[in-house]
Amino acid sequence: MAPRYRGFFIPQKNDNMVLHFEDKGQDFLFWKLDEHGYVIDCQPLQDWLWVGAKVIDPKELNAGDRFRFLNKNGELRDCIYPIERIER
Repeated sequence: MAPRYRGFFIPQKNDNMVLHFEDKGQDFLFWKLDEHGYVIDCQPLQDWLWVGAKVIDPKELNAGDRFRFLNKNGELRDCIYPIERIER
C-alpha cells in the first residue's frame, strides 16, 4: 500500500524494470532493477549472488541485447544471456 500523509495517499514513482532472460538452463530467469539499475531481485535462484549488482545503462537496453554490469565487488562483467523481454 502507498504511504499516507495526513490521510492522503502519496503517489509512488515506480521506475523499476524487469529483465527477462532467454532460458539457456541458467539458474536465474529474471532480474528486477531499481531506478538506478541495481538488481533488487533475482529469480528463481542465485539472488544471493546477483542482488546488489548494477546494470550499465539499463534504460538503453532492448530485447535481444546482451549487456555489461558491475558485480557486487565493482568488477565490470558481461552478461552472456540475451534479454528475452523487458518490463518497464
